[in-house]
Amino acid sequence: MICRYTLILIFTLYAYSALGHHTLTGSFDESREIAFEIRVEEYQLINPHPFMKGRVLNNAGEEELWEIEMDNLWEMEAVGFDKDTLIPGDLIKVTGYPSKHKAREIFLRSLEHPRLGFLYRHNVRRLFDLDGE
Repeated sequence: MICRYTLILIFTLYAYSALGHHTLTGSFDESREIAFEIRVEEYQLINPHPFMKGRVLNNAGEEELWEIEMDNLWEMEAVGFDKDTLIPGDLIKVTGYPSKHKAREIFLRSLEHPRLGFLYRHNVRRLFDLDGE
């Protein structure tokens, strides 16, 4: 009897954690989008979600450290992201959904990368040239 309840608890906890990880709605506010320029300090092309950190100027002219979570690794690699796509010092424009739980964190919706000349849009499955081609 104890074994059955233990299994039920384990499966319930596993299902709950999987749902929490795979839903944007649970972690990010999809009802609003924010946009800003960020100077890249760190970029990790890792599983399950690549991320970057960088500095953003707030309205008072002070720098704040922000974290940007990206789509899953295989989707980012499929559109052409690699370990050198973002390097420290790159100034990029991003839009994304703000985190419900952490200050200064977003889930990436779009990224404009002037140095490499592309625009990334979440779930479009390709990069767009900034030159309009």
